[in-house]
Amino acid sequence: PDCLDDEKHKNNVANLRKSLIGAEYDVATTGSYDDEVYIAHVQYMASRMSGISGEALGELQDDENPRQPIKGTKSFSIKLKIKPNDPERQDDSIILYSTDRDKSYQQIKTVKDDADPTNDTLDLVYTELREDLSYTLEVDLGSTGQKEYYFRNRPYGKWFD
Repeated sequence: PDCLDDEKHKNNVANLRKSLIGAEYDVATTGSYDDEVYIAHVQYMASRMSGISGEALGELQDDENPRQPIKGTKSFSIKLKIKPNDPERQDDSIILYSTDRDKSYQQIKTVKDDADPTNDTLDLVYTELREDLSYTLEVDLGSTGQKEYYFRNRPYGKWFD
């Protein structure tokens, strides 16, 4: 059922799921090629093509944020290996948004939002996140028209699992 008619090859959804699980993606062991498998598959392929890794992204952490005005919300801090003073990065936008139907959460940051201007990395803090949502972190490369994704449709706190 997960191969086309008369196909005998081993590339099927069951084997794809096993491979994604082996690569530490959080997908169910059985089922069709659903959104969960699609997103994990795309993330896996993108990580292999662009060389994005946890080391390349820098440090990542979830923080309680006592200054937040909304009870029960969280913050998300990320250190990106992007040089904030690089002239080619000045029109970049780093967007964290929720993937629910209404896209109820979105915050857009730029290099001007660097939380630690004393170093050579871009440190960003996103606030007022809800734990019951999933999120995508997108980098819009400004005038180039290109977009990169560090993660897509990931549950809160499971950014790179």
